[in-house]
Amino acid sequence: MEAHEQDEVLPGMQISFSTLAFYLLLYLVPLIVAYFFSSMIGGFTAEFLQVSKETAAKIYMVPLSMILFAFLIPYIRNRESVQAIRFTIIAVLVVGVGLAIPPIVKKGDYALLFSECIYFGNYLLLTFIFCPEVLGIIRDVKLWFKHHGQLILILIYVAIGMFYIFGFGSLFSAIAQTSTIEKPYFYGGEDTLDLGGYVYYSLVTYATVGYGDISPHAAAARFVAGLEAMLGLLINVVFIAILMTFITSGGSGVEEAKLVDTQGQQVQEEDAKRRKGIQDYLATMRNTQKDLNKYIEQIYTKTHQGVKEALVGKK
Repeated sequence: MEAHEQDEVLPGMQISFSTLAFYLLLYLVPLIVAYFFSSMIGGFTAEFLQVSKETAAKIYMVPLSMILFAFLIPYIRNRESVQAIRFTIIAVLVVGVGLAIPPIVKKGDYALLFSECIYFGNYLLLTFIFCPEVLGIIRDVKLWFKHHGQLILILIYVAIGMFYIFGFGSLFSAIAQTSTIEKPYFYGGEDTLDLGGYVYYSLVTYATVGYGDISPHAAAARFVAGLEAMLGLLINVVFIAILMTFITSGGSGVEEAKLVDTQGQQVQEEDAKRRKGIQDYLATMRNTQKDLNKYIEQIYTKTHQGVKEALVGKK
């Protein structure tokens, strides 16, 4: 792109500083927009959800941020290379953690960091859905496993799960602390639950296990538990089902992909040869024209001198 040629490009990343900053802004703007609308909706429904307006806004941020990211990620994919998008994902994570450092240092409050885990989980999940090649997933998973790429798959799967587990655990804790009813959750054996207890509850909800030792009572708690369970089903079932379909599809995909790549390389080589031939032909024509101009100039000069000498001789 022209903008990339004018700006300083990050070494080996095929993306400029200004473009990276622009995409980081595109990550933050949907969150700001989602928070604005979530605050409006939360103000009307906080009483129904039996939580504070701030916590209601956090709840609505989860689906709204996913909807906005569903428009953002394809937009970036159509404009940038795979490698540049990978670097953008890393930069988004670094910036997100950086924004959470001030409250952690000043107040020891990890709520913002855990809340951002949900949004980054949404971002990573939609990246896998819309452009899986960005995460290193090629067309045939058998070939992928053959080259020990299963480690990448495991890391992606675990990362998405951890983001959601800690993020929703923080959200469950916020619901408990700001609920307008006395017991937003039913649980036995303890008087209160700390953040670790809610992270555990998030884990069993995400895994759709549901031991029953902790049960949601407040409307907001039930709504968020259902939302996390649905995401757990999406990731744990659909994610694995798609991969198994790729694995059992055989090796035809690899051969077809190789054939397409080979044909594409041949076309590029032939096109390069044609362009080089045209450039050589044009260079030859330019040289010929220069030689012809010189020859014509020499003929004109000699003819002019001959005519002049003849006229002088007659006189």
